[in-house]
Amino acid sequence: MESEKQVVRAAAYVRLSARELTQDNTFALTCFRYDDYAKQHLGWKFGTLYWDEDCKNKNEKNLPGLSALISDCKAGKVDVVLVKSISYLTREFNDAISVIETLQNLNPPVAILFENEQVQTGGNEDILLNR
Repeated sequence: MESEKQVVRAAAYVRLSARELTQDNTFALTCFRYDDYAKQHLGWKFGTLYWDEDCKNKNEKNLPGLSALISDCKAGKVDVVLVKSISYLTREFNDAISVIETLQNLNPPVAILFENEQVQTGGNEDILLNR
């Protein structure tokens, strides 16, 4: 008997501008887009959309949405993180490297998929092969 494949728990991280936050449907449309993206991948299930207000002077330590995402990854609640672009993850290169390394060093590692750049980091190869 063949064993069942584990469901891949996908989450997304976005930064929303102050203008986007005042528009009624922006958050819902963003959730729908990532849920649809996950449904296109065999065995994936979209869970949570983590977000922060886009503010150019904030570093990774002042982003509650990103901090919550990292905490949930450490707690084993997320297998893969979807991000529109590398610049949406953090504004500072060193902060981005820190987040990527943190997620790669988890057991099991958590992958990050950057849509615009079509780049993936770390994670479980079986998850990424189901794309």
